[in-house]
Amino acid sequence: MPYLRSILHVYVLVFQNYHNYTASGIKVKQEILHGLGDLYYQAKSMFYDDMYLQLLMILQLAIRQCMSCTDSTDNDFECVSPVQRTILEILPVLCPTERLSTMWFHLLQGLLCFLPGYDGNMDVVNSETTTVISGRFLQEEHSESVEDERIRFSSYLFGEKLLPILVNIYLHAPAREKCVLSPDIIKGLGRCLVTRRDSPNSMLWRIAVEGFNHVLIDDITKLIKDSDIDPNKRKSVRIRFWKEIADVYEIFLVNSCGRALSSDVSSESLKSDEILEMTILDVLGDKLLKAELDAPIDSVHRLIVTLDRCASRTGSLSIETVGLLPPHCSRFSLCCLQKIISLCRYNTEEDWHKTRLEICKISMPILMNRCECIINQFISDEKDLGEYPFPSARLEEMVFLLQQLSSLIIHSETTCMLHLQQKFKDSLLKNQSKEGRSHLLLLLPSFCDLILSRSLRIRELVHVLLKLITEELGLQ
Repeated sequence: MPYLRSILHVYVLVFQNYHNYTASGIKVKQEILHGLGDLYYQAKSMFYDDMYLQLLMILQLAIRQCMSCTDSTDNDFECVSPVQRTILEILPVLCPTERLSTMWFHLLQGLLCFLPGYDGNMDVVNSETTTVISGRFLQEEHSESVEDERIRFSSYLFGEKLLPILVNIYLHAPAREKCVLSPDIIKGLGRCLVTRRDSPNSMLWRIAVEGFNHVLIDDITKLIKDSDIDPNKRKSVRIRFWKEIADVYEIFLVNSCGRALSSDVSSESLKSDEILEMTILDVLGDKLLKAELDAPIDSVHRLIVTLDRCASRTGSLSIETVGLLPPHCSRFSLCCLQKIISLCRYNTEEDWHKTRLEICKISMPILMNRCECIINQFISDEKDLGEYPFPSARLEEMVFLLQQLSSLIIHSETTCMLHLQQKFKDSLLKNQSKEGRSHLLLLLPSFCDLILSRSLRIRELVHVLLKLITEELGLQ
């Protein structure tokens, strides 16, 4: 045991005091890091908490030195240094053992601070060990300004290589540690996602989308319920977790997705990026919001409102500008609208659990408001245009909405969320069927206005909807 401690102590001294960045100096540090990985792999059963913290200290010193050894921030984006490559190679074998379970927190927190956008104020959940390794070196006195240090910490390329490893380590963490760390993992992934605004061609945000989806799917499929965690503490952590999820979706979807891009983006990149956007929407609308969740109502409401804000883009544009909207933007908007409709749709083949019904009740008023806005905007634009041709994006949106409404069947218990007269609600609730189309009654005045549309396709779809309303009222 003293032998292991002495080796770790020597390694720490080398990285603290040896600042030789020549080829030979870099080679020495690579050998030390490889030796560190081999040492832990072969003697992990002999490691204690303080020894593992020393190991993390060496890693953080090595990463920081690589990020601060150049005066040109551009170099950070061009290549990963040899020392950083070595760190990335040994990281997968450095996962804590069962005896070192409290060290998962320090390992992952220490890695999260090297993702872009770290502000030095990451929330820390106290563990049995009082030393917080992830913040120790960031608080050291150094000659560089805080701004320069943050720039160096924003090495996108290192983040691209680190992020998949970090997510994989997190997914293999014990359930208890995973639960405690989940809010900070989501927050770190969110920092990577927002880089799309400034660097749309970088791989970092694309990798972050995949990692974000994996973390969410892992959470909702396993729905961590670890008995070792104090219930009050777990509740607090889960509230933070869902708040971070709502923040990430709101910032990324509203600000970065379905937007017009610069002309220098290739058609291949545009297509692959659109697939990524649809993937993150699928996880939100088809998996996350249809699962049995422990999310607070306000977080669920924020997620659905985020979908609605994205769905409103085509309709919110003026008639002069909507015709200039790139096709992928209108497709994204329609996909968001479809996700909201899907949340309201009752399907006997789906698991209609309590959470699913509550989400449907939240979604229904939002959907009805969006339908009225789209229909009213269409009617107004048609009047303003006169005999001029109608923009295809607006017409496609209207056709899509009417088609979706004609196939939409809702659960009878969601009728109470519709702003119908009480006599209609009472009549519908007396019906023994669990499904119906009572939502169409609310939109009947708007459908009557659409009868006068110049578009034959619109009039045909409205005719179908009016027949469905007569069936709902028992007149056929």
